[in-house]
Amino acid sequence: MTRALTAAAVGLFALATAACNKSPEGGTPGTNQTFTITTAPGDTNLKPGEEKTILLTMRRDDHFTQPVSLKADSQSPTISAHVNKTRMEGSDREVTLTVKAATDAPKGHHVIKVTGTPEKGQPTSLDVKVEVVSP
Repeated sequence: MTRALTAAAVGLFALATAACNKSPEGGTPGTNQTFTITTAPGDTNLKPGEEKTILLTMRRDDHFTQPVSLKADSQSPTISAHVNKTRMEGSDREVTLTVKAATDAPKGHHVIKVTGTPEKGQPTSLDVKVEVVSP
């Protein structure tokens, strides 16, 4: 019975962590001065030449109110990416990431690295996966 409960708990934990694409803590990890960047789970599918917008959410601890600078770096030369705000103030919670596949983008997985850097403390990064599919 104990093994079954342990297995069920491990399974639920795995599902919960897979259900959200979340960065490690930035700011001052281990304190109430942290933040993370999240997005909905799953890949974003794009056809060559297509553009899509992805909503990113900044989750802040109650005591983390400092501004965070954001940047998006595509790991592929045929996928462009940019955020609509490069600086999120203390009250900002959401930002959009726009990704576009070039007309010659190869099919397959591509990664956009979104990095949030606070004025004080550690930066954090979130890998956003993009899948280029057949037209």
